[in-house]
Amino acid sequence: MNKKNICIIVIGIIIILLLIYYSNRIINNNSSRVNKIKIVENNVGEKEDFINYGSINDDEIAKIKPFKFSVINKESNNSKYNLLIEDIVDNEKEELILSRKYLHYELSLNNNVIKKGILSDIKNNIIDTRTIKKNKTNNYSLKIWVSLNDSEIDLEHKYYSYNIVAIPIE
Repeated sequence: MNKKNICIIVIGIIIILLLIYYSNRIINNNSSRVNKIKIVENNVGEKEDFINYGSINDDEIAKIKPFKFSVINKESNNSKYNLLIEDIVDNEKEELILSRKYLHYELSLNNNVIKKGILSDIKNNIIDTRTIKKNKTNNYSLKIWVSLNDSEIDLEHKYYSYNIVAIPIE
């Protein structure tokens, strides 16, 4: 082999090694990122326990017991995330699920109300999008209730169950 072929082979091997190194680095950063933003539930109980199924006036929201949770950033940098609310469906009781169009919500962050509305108006299940500083915690509370304005619906034996998930955004 001449020097030119050996040089091409060595450069090819170096390029392949660099590609492997950087792809592993990207994969490891993405997988660790998911694990370093997490949600911690601050009060115990089924999330269904934190839904007020009795119709109330919207001005009585303060009486509703909130579901409290925290988003914690264990990253070494600031991170952006979507906070999702996902329905949990029991296939055996699917016909008993209370529609989101009857459920009102109020989302607070660090004791300040940041969003209020009807669950059915939430697009793509994203209830909040936020940047969190490194090694910081965002404390949320979520209240869900049936408004007195929707009192014509039959609430007997109905339920609504959900999960809250934080998804990092690159």
